Amino acid sequence: MAIAKLSSMVDLFFPRACALCAEILDEDQRGCLCSQCLELLVPLDNPCWKCGAPRGEGLQLGQVEKRKKPARSCRWCNNRRWLFQRVLSFTVYAGASIPAVRKMKEPAYEGLTRQLGDRIGDWLTGQLLPPSEQPILFAPEHYDAVIPIPQHWFRKLTHRYNQADVLASRVGAAIDQPVRSKWLHRSRWTQKQGMKTVVEREFNMLGAFRAGPSKAIRGKRLLLVDDVMTSGATLHQAANSLRSAGAIHVDAVVFARGINASRVTPRHPPANKHGPSESSPDFLRKIH
Repeated sequence: MAIAKLSSMVDLFFPRACALCAEILDEDQRGCLCSQCLELLVPLDNPCWKCGAPRGEGLQLGQVEKRKKPARSCRWCNNRRWLFQRVLSFTVYAGASIPAVRKMKEPAYEGLTRQLGDRIGDWLTGQLLPPSEQPILFAPEHYDAVIPIPQHWFRKLTHRYNQADVLASRVGAAIDQPVRSKWLHRSRWTQKQGMKTVVEREFNMLGAFRAGPSKAIRGKRLLLVDDVMTSGATLHQAANSLRSAGAIHVDAVVFARGINASRVTPRHPPANKHGPSESSPDFLRKIH
């Protein structure tokens, strides 16, 4: 009772504000987001089965490509050879999700990360959408463990916070699967991906991960968790390490799916009579 009264007094003098729009939250509003911002963070409608991108060429966000049967890939991934089976993306990296992703990376907004992790968990377990609109064929019992995308040890030492760890803990709790953060390690420092092209991102992430003990991973079906996917290079290399250690199936779930058409690898790159160069998509697919 005393704690509740103290909390009310604190809210009176220091009212809680929405982490995204800074509007004052109602007294009965739980979490870090107002109802208006929550309504903006909605699951993608009819995403690509393979990479989780909004489906359909030339469509505006929110529009849906009409198909009699769902395709297994889209314009963003039908020329890519990834080592994960598929990505489940909660929303697209646009509008309100942009500041949400940026703030999730900061320790001061861990509460926001927890709330969005719970929202992903509710989505995966069918509490946000009617049965006809659930994530395609998602079955929590299909997986043996949840694995967050790790940080390099030096960043972890200085930052003391990893948003993927927080998201993974909430998703793992929602789907009743253990989180195994020690099954994947960042083996070297990597530059930030933000302003790089797709090819540069792929080079940047080569050899960036090292799997944990093969005895524990062998024969397992795993679910990677991260805050955002754009080129897929990070998830691809993480899945590569886990599969090399013996995992038989790797999927991923992310809060937001980034799309940048100007940086997508061309579907049919120009032919090179001297063979693929070390910066060409063909070369990258071979070394993968």
